[in-house]
Amino acid sequence: MHRINIEKNGKRVKTDEQVLTYKEIFYTNDTLNQSIFIQGEAGREKTTFAVMLVHDWCNEIQPLSTPSENPTFEYRLSLPNKNQLSSAAPTHVEAFSDRSTVKKFKFLFFITLRDSMNHTDVTQIIKKQYIDNMFSKDERVYVNKLFLQIIQTESCLVVREGLDEWVSPSGSNLA
Repeated sequence: MHRINIEKNGKRVKTDEQVLTYKEIFYTNDTLNQSIFIQGEAGREKTTFAVMLVHDWCNEIQPLSTPSENPTFEYRLSLPNKNQLSSAAPTHVEAFSDRSTVKKFKFLFFITLRDSMNHTDVTQIIKKQYIDNMFSKDERVYVNKLFLQIIQTESCLVVREGLDEWVSPSGSNLA
C-alpha cells in the first residue's frame, strides 16, 4: 500500500512511500485525519483490509482469546521488505502490527455502501444497517438517541466499504 498525495488542482500522485502502519493511515504529523480513503483497482484487497481493520479493532477492544484458542481469522498482511536484495532469501515485514492504534476509537461502524444506494447521510445508513435490523420498533427511539449521542461525543471510526460501487441518488458527496 502506497501513499497518494492530492495536489491543489485535484491531481492524485502516487508516492514511493509505503504505508505499513495504522498510525501512518490515521495520523498526519500526530494529528488525527478526519477522512481517509483507501483506493485501488478491483481485486486489490481493499475489502480484505477493511475486514482486517475491523478484526484488529475488535480484538484490541476486547480480546476474545489467545490465537491458538481462536484460529478463525488470522489474516495478516505481509509485504516484501523493500531493502531486500534480489539474491537473498525473501524476507517479509508484518504490516499493520500496531493494532493498539485502532484502540483509540471507542466505537467502530462498518457500513456497506452497496446496500445503501438511496442514502447519502452516514448516520441514516448506520441506522438502516444496524439499528433497524437489530432492535424492535419500540427500542429504536431510545437506541437512535443513544447512537446520535455517541456519534457526537465519542471517538468513532466509520468504515465505508464499497465507495467505488456506490452511486449518489442526488449527486451529493458522501465523503
